[in-house]
Amino acid sequence: MGRVRPKMEKGECMKLSQIGKIALPLALAGTLVAGVPLEALACTQVWIPDAYTADQGVWYFGRSEDYSSRYFKIFGVEQAHPKGFLYYSAENGVDSSFKWNAEKPTYRYTFVRDNHKEWSNQPNAYSEAGINEKGVSCSATLTTAYNDQAKAADPSVKSGIGEYDYASVILGQSATAREGVELIGRIIDEKGSCGRDQLIISDNKESWLFCVLSGHQWVAYQLPEDGVSVNPNMSNLRVDLDIRPTSENDPTPVVGKNILCSKDIIKMPKEASAGSFLVLNENGTINVPETYGKADSGNSRYIQGRHFFDAMNGLDYEAADGAVTKLTKPTQFFKPGRSNYTVKDGLNFFAYRGEGTDVDSNVTSVTAIGSQRTTETNFFEIRRGMDPEIATIQWEGLAPGEFNVEIPTYSALLTSVNHRYGDVYMDDAHEGQKDKGVDAALQAGSWDQYLPYVMMDLNTLGDANRAKVAPGLRAYLDAVQNDLIAQHKQVDATMQKTPKAERQALANKAADVAAEQTWAKCEKVLQEVRAYLKGDQAKPFQASDYNAATKGLVTPLAYASSVIPATPDKPVTPAATSIAKAKVSTAKSKYTYTGKALKPKVTVKVAGKTLKANTDYTMSYKANKNVGKATITVTGKGSYTGKVTKTFKIVPKKTGVSKLVKGKKSFTVKWKKQKAQATGYQIRFSTKKSMKSAKVKTVKSAKTTSLKVSKLKGNKKYYVQMRTYKKVKVGGKTTTYYSDWSKAKAVKTRK
Repeated sequence: MGRVRPKMEKGECMKLSQIGKIALPLALAGTLVAGVPLEALACTQVWIPDAYTADQGVWYFGRSEDYSSRYFKIFGVEQAHPKGFLYYSAENGVDSSFKWNAEKPTYRYTFVRDNHKEWSNQPNAYSEAGINEKGVSCSATLTTAYNDQAKAADPSVKSGIGEYDYASVILGQSATAREGVELIGRIIDEKGSCGRDQLIISDNKESWLFCVLSGHQWVAYQLPEDGVSVNPNMSNLRVDLDIRPTSENDPTPVVGKNILCSKDIIKMPKEASAGSFLVLNENGTINVPETYGKADSGNSRYIQGRHFFDAMNGLDYEAADGAVTKLTKPTQFFKPGRSNYTVKDGLNFFAYRGEGTDVDSNVTSVTAIGSQRTTETNFFEIRRGMDPEIATIQWEGLAPGEFNVEIPTYSALLTSVNHRYGDVYMDDAHEGQKDKGVDAALQAGSWDQYLPYVMMDLNTLGDANRAKVAPGLRAYLDAVQNDLIAQHKQVDATMQKTPKAERQALANKAADVAAEQTWAKCEKVLQEVRAYLKGDQAKPFQASDYNAATKGLVTPLAYASSVIPATPDKPVTPAATSIAKAKVSTAKSKYTYTGKALKPKVTVKVAGKTLKANTDYTMSYKANKNVGKATITVTGKGSYTGKVTKTFKIVPKKTGVSKLVKGKKSFTVKWKKQKAQATGYQIRFSTKKSMKSAKVKTVKSAKTTSLKVSKLKGNKKYYVQMRTYKKVKVGGKTTTYYSDWSKAKAVKTRK
């Protein structure tokens, strides 16, 4: 049966017993978490409205789900079903849990689900994040809690709806975000809920936060456009909602614009049999967090999030040993430090660990936003004014955000996904045990064909080897992500111009290529990390495909070129291959000074293929006239891109011995003066023609043309050579360059 989710106490959903697996709220969502240790609630959600994004009319939201460091998730497509399709839950046992029949034919949608073994072998559990064919997106859920008074007055309903079905029902039945909000509200009114959850429902016109407050009470409202939000399951983030009783004697709610709620949201707490626990604000509106939720203390991830967005003004908090110990009146929404956030910024958020701040998870044990307990990250890029079927891009990463690559899909159009994602029936044996994670991650096997396992193993090995592996691995995965984002912009430009009837084929192809190429890059670097950890670790890890100079890839992805269709007037150009790590060689390693610029020919090879000069590359030279180190820069051309450099030495002209004059136990060497690019000379002599055990004399002036060598043995034959040298100073460092030794000449001393 595998790991079957444990049963809950009567009237509660299964999820609260596994606190680690809790999603996030935005806005009010976080104000309702109660009775749970803060560090156990480790998922994080982010909201970035279009007022603070780089592109006009574009906004983002997303969430990371935390549960276990080795726990795979599956990305897939749920096909459409006829009217009457049964939605059911296994949260409290299949026979006792939620059941509801679709009121109309269902829509196709994407999902991110658990392995079937996690839910009593049920394959339809916890769809979590996706987009349906109408362009409605959903990220679910945040588990929260209610206070004892709310629990007593309106307890959970065992057969009510819960996290198992929220996203499936919403995406399967809703043509707009508001329809999704109204549908879930109606189901809770009729059937109740089995847990406290929040979820975001969106289309490309509006984004809503839906909050389940108690067994039958709920509230939902549009997320605002004037503030960023970071919510790591906090229960005390301050937000006001315009919901007030009709009068002092009539608790029927009167709600402001863009707010929906249950009809008894005020009446239930006001008329509770054990006494009223309704809390009203000074302006007469209901204080929903204080009425239904419980207060809790500060949260270090909230401060990490504020640091990430450079939004520390107005915060009143205290931190000790890297953790927040006191946080006063934190706000749900805040103004960030800038207003040009991009997709990459949003994805970087899920990897953030508070580096260099007072809540740095790399130097303390405080739980990070970029936690290794994260199982997946979902991030939605929404474009106002576009056709709903292409307006929202789902960026999905099936691993902790720190060592991850999130892949873009037009999920509203997808009918299938690449096999690299696996499926809900995939064998979970490679997950291994938490304390055996590194051992499992080091083992290659059939599991390496699947993205969830590849990314899981990269995170395990990167986290376990933070000094030597993590920096190089993170740099490489960032390079892959940046290239994927850049090329997706090209794909998106084509998608927007593609006729409606042809979009689905393009969307499926794009998703397939993006997944396959991302897997190929990540699987290769996984094998390199494994080999590195089993071999020489003298130097920090660096991927063979990483160009440290450009912080990019040696061989870029071919995502855009593989997806964008060719036309007669605009054929697709194959993706250029980088030559940054090409093998460049010259005929010799050093050349002799001639007084003219030296331009030796080079041989350039990429992956064993010899490239053609002026077709595949061009060359330029620097410092290639005088004695010293010269540089050749090879620049890619045509099908090749990037640059690579090769150096060669220019050495002084060789000086020969012009005359040897023998003397008494001595000899004198004479030569012709070098007129240019010489500092001095060296003379070496030996009684052996091989010059073994030779002694060397240095002449420090190039103007000198003779040297007497004395204190030798009499009547002894000596072999003599000489060479020129030149001292070159570059950047404060002096290097000596030598010519070749001259041809040896012999002389015999007198007694």
